[in-house]
Amino acid sequence: IFVAFTKCHEYVAKRMIGIEPFAILIEKLAERYKDQLVKLTAGYPKGAETVALKIINMIMEKDRPSLRPVQQQIVRAAKYIYKEKTREEDVRFLIPVFSYLNKDELRGRVLELILKLPRQLTEVAIGRLLAGARP
Repeated sequence: IFVAFTKCHEYVAKRMIGIEPFAILIEKLAERYKDQLVKLTAGYPKGAETVALKIINMIMEKDRPSLRPVQQQIVRAAKYIYKEKTREEDVRFLIPVFSYLNKDELRGRVLELILKLPRQLTEVAIGRLLAGARP
């Protein structure tokens, strides 16, 4: 998935991850091969950030018992990506997991994290943070 995404024209690649079959594929992979999917997501190749972000969002948005085990792993993967791969610059990876971050991870950094966001994502991040809803 990741390699195909990096080889496609940008328009085709974005359309590819926005279709229903892609969502079904990711959900099935998350249920059956969670460890491999998390490992691939955390280690995405350069140019496939959008796919990794889409997978994190898709898994975290679903409130299904079958996805709960992989959600905890995805939270760790998102933190790893943010801290190690993006060197704490790409906050988009934390938005889907905001409500899963502990107080120590957020204390004193909420404003910093939100200020790093593109303007259109600020509202989404604040909403997820305030909702604090965990499956």
